[in-house]
Order: sequence, then C-alpha cells, then structure tokens
Amino acid sequence: MSRNLLHKNKLLEFIIYLEENSIEHREGKGSYQVLQVNVPGQGWQVVFSKNNMPEHYTVNVGLEQLVRNFINASKEKRSLSDIGNELHNLSCEVVHFNEDWAIQMSKLAEELWKRT
Repeated sequence: MSRNLLHKNKLLEFIIYLEENSIEHREGKGSYQVLQVNVPGQGWQVVFSKNNMPEHYTVNVGLEQLVRNFINASKEKRSLSDIGNELHNLSCEVVHFNEDWAIQMSKLAEELWKRT
C-alpha cells in the first residue's frame, strides 16, 4: 500500500481522469473504501480512507502507477497553463515596445491554454 499519494481534495479530479481515460471505477464498499478502480492487468484496486491520515488517501500497490500518472498529467496541465499566463502577462508589457511580438506571444498563450 502507498500512503500519502492521493490528496483528498484531488479525488474528484482523479475520477474525471479515470472517466476521460475510459477506466472502469465504482464506489467503494464499507466505511474505509472510498473508490474501487479496475486497473488493466491488476483487477479491482482500492482507494482507502484512514482515520490517522486526514489529508491523503491510501491506495493499493496495483493502483500506484495509475495515481502517479494522474499526478504527472495534472502537473503538466498546470504547467502549460502557468506558462500561458506568463506569456500573456509578458505580451501586455511588450506591446508598448513591439506590437508584433506581443501579438505572437498572445497567440502562443492561447494555444497553451487550449491544451490545458
């Protein structure tokens, strides 16, 4: 089992990630199972809630790689969005010096935002 891998405030995003990737999942059973995920080649794996871990869930070993993939995908999306914001802000500053550069930076920012 892996502790402190999936933050509790990321559960809904994780479920959306599963749906976007056509990965079967269902509600957990009992008071400690939060979610069950059918991991290809691993069968049904469980996300657990534990009383001594108020901020994170525990996941079965067979679910660890899928959760790590979700975390990495989330970081990538966030990074592209951040870069888009920085380009937009820079284009606002550059517009006084070179309007063509500002337009190109704005277009790049829009492309990055579309990918997130």
